[in-house]
Amino acid sequence: MKFITNILVLVFFIAINVNSQSLLGVKICVDPGHGGYDAANDRFIAATGFWESEGNWDKALHLKQMLIDLGAIVYMTRSGNTNSDDPGLSVRAAVANNNNVDIFHSIHSNGFQGTSNYSLMLFKGTDNAPANPASKLYGERVGPKIYAAHRTTALYNRGDMSFLGYNLGVLNPLNMQGVLSEGSFHDYIPESWRLLNTYYRKHEALAITRGLLLHLNGGTLQTGAIAGIVRDPSKTVTYYAFPGNDQKVPINNIKITIQPGDLVFNGDDKNNGFYLFNDLLPGQYKVIFEREGFFKDSSTVSVVANQTVFADKFINFDTTIAPIVDSYYPDPSIDSVKTSDVVKIKFSRPMNRATVESSFSMNPSTTGTFTWTSDNMSFTFKPDLPYQPKQIYTVTLTPLALSIWNVGLSENFSFSFSTKFRNRLNIENSYPGENSIEISTTVQIRLRFDAPIFQGSLAGNVKLVDDVGIQQTVTNVKVTAVEGKGFIYFEPRYPLNNNAIYTVILNGKITDTDSIPMVDTVSINFRTTTENYVFGNVIDNFETIGGWRNPNISENSAAIDTSISKFAITNEKKVTGSNSGRLIYQFTGSNGIAAVPNLTKPSIGSNTDSKVGLWVFGDLSMNILEYFFADAQNNTVAQFVDTISWTGWKIKYFPIGNILLTGEKFLTELSVKQTNIGSVSGTIYLDDFQNDILVNAKEDQVEIPNEFVLNQNYPNPFNPSTIIDWQIPSAGFVTLKIYDVLGNEVATLINDYKSAGKYTTEFNTSKFNLSSGIYFYSLTTQGKVYTKKLLLLK
Repeated sequence: MKFITNILVLVFFIAINVNSQSLLGVKICVDPGHGGYDAANDRFIAATGFWESEGNWDKALHLKQMLIDLGAIVYMTRSGNTNSDDPGLSVRAAVANNNNVDIFHSIHSNGFQGTSNYSLMLFKGTDNAPANPASKLYGERVGPKIYAAHRTTALYNRGDMSFLGYNLGVLNPLNMQGVLSEGSFHDYIPESWRLLNTYYRKHEALAITRGLLLHLNGGTLQTGAIAGIVRDPSKTVTYYAFPGNDQKVPINNIKITIQPGDLVFNGDDKNNGFYLFNDLLPGQYKVIFEREGFFKDSSTVSVVANQTVFADKFINFDTTIAPIVDSYYPDPSIDSVKTSDVVKIKFSRPMNRATVESSFSMNPSTTGTFTWTSDNMSFTFKPDLPYQPKQIYTVTLTPLALSIWNVGLSENFSFSFSTKFRNRLNIENSYPGENSIEISTTVQIRLRFDAPIFQGSLAGNVKLVDDVGIQQTVTNVKVTAVEGKGFIYFEPRYPLNNNAIYTVILNGKITDTDSIPMVDTVSINFRTTTENYVFGNVIDNFETIGGWRNPNISENSAAIDTSISKFAITNEKKVTGSNSGRLIYQFTGSNGIAAVPNLTKPSIGSNTDSKVGLWVFGDLSMNILEYFFADAQNNTVAQFVDTISWTGWKIKYFPIGNILLTGEKFLTELSVKQTNIGSVSGTIYLDDFQNDILVNAKEDQVEIPNEFVLNQNYPNPFNPSTIIDWQIPSAGFVTLKIYDVLGNEVATLINDYKSAGKYTTEFNTSKFNLSSGIYFYSLTTQGKVYTKKLLLLK
């Protein structure tokens, strides 16, 4: 039945006069491919903002109107371009089948690698065996029209099975002739810009209409068209383009007029330069090209019916026009600008850089650096130093600022702006402060500024150096902003030397988030603690939670947020071992106390001369640290330890005799007590609670070795243990390892960072399954290796 219908339609159109240009009664299904701005089922070109679904829909709308004007009955497979307007492929084919149409045409554009731009017609079947021979014939007639309209690089009319290896889902169910057209490639950037122009899309619809008339013997259009692209011959595009015209920049907002008729076409701003006049009667026309700032030009064109005549044009800058300032920054609408801000000026013409820079001035006088765009039409002036605060600055350009054609500004150009109150990033506070002493060798350095810090400006501009200028590696860097202030925290990666001078250097290039720099370099000197500590008897190494519990208001804690105030074992920081205790506290009012109870209540003994304490990593909170003790009768007392006025590890100790209890004493709690000037929140770390602490003499009385030494072990031969003495003259990472005669490592005795000094290490073979024989011990530090033999006799 369908075959008979097609014959009748064909006979009908044979009977029509060729020039009658009619599709009266023909039923056509137009399928705009894809649908809606859905990334999963559409194709988007980020460089131009093109969506294929939108391009297909616009082409289809133009085509629909042209076909209706010719008397055809048109069915559309979708009714809009939203995500809901995206029927399945079989649904699209069903629209054609259910309405018994004569021809089905699915409209698309193509995409691959951004370097192709040919036209493609696809029909169901193979190249030489189409499922419907009329479909291949239709492609042969419509394809050349699209190819001519878009002036693509090539044209292919292929069977989908030959070209793709499968049947297209939208063509496979069809009961009539049908094709899918890929008019051009939307990922070829010059074409992508053109496809954003609705008249360029209309031109493809016009080409399909001409092909349909030819295919159905519907006559020919009695009118013709003029189309073209207007470009600037002096500028080259920055994206990939084929050699030739596409490499030159299209001109936006072009005005085209044709005479006779004074018909006007106003181009868009989509970087395509395309224009189109259709429905023109055959004859000769004058095409006039105009764009502000360019020389006016024209062409004479002869229009032919049913064809498009192309009149591309290169138009040139009007070099006689005086340049003007198109835009500038800062503009008057800004109340005040950052003192680190730049000046930007954009001209209407390419400028002679040297003449512009020599004619440029600022009052008050300001020196700086000019940076130009590649087209010589705009520059940025960056001041060498920030402007003065709360100052009015006036920028002036004189007529000595010339275009590249040596035409100057017609008159002086000037504008003014006011600066804000800040022109420096200032450091308000630091820990350690300048010339501070007794600073922990593991200090957390804290810097506070008067504005938030731009973290990208810190690289290479914040340093910690020793007294001979050797830079120390730092870790745990933290950059934050609180209530308009900027903070930088960091720590040395390895402990610093005792009784040594170090300097924090802050380069003036550090800036805040408004790009305002410090300008001047700041140095902060401090001296580390002079005391050396010898570990006593460790009662709790904080490797496990043991008897420690969270602060609890029902006990000695008060005015704390128990959802935040917590005690835990962590590997974030340590003095020895792998872990330490961490107390996070948050006070909710005044007189807060965060008390951490210990349910096991470890004994510290009763020797009143023994010193008891533990290592505390302070948080500079200025709150009070207390230890709580009890005696055998469960009498308790709080022992003031110190105000937490430091960062880094410090051992906080006192004689047991200071505790106002008799007999054996037991640790029951540790607490942080809020003061009037203390922080409402903080975090401290705790490690190695111990008694029998020994404190060496001041560092300047402690002998520091002046060379690396690895002594012979003693006794030797030995069984099962021996002593190894060694010394290093400067701090560094140290390994001390045992090897057998084949070079196999059998034990690691030291693998840690060590301060300068003399050390004694025991090697006890009872911990290792070793047989009698010769072994080697090797000390490695700071690129040096020392090795000696030892003999194990069992």
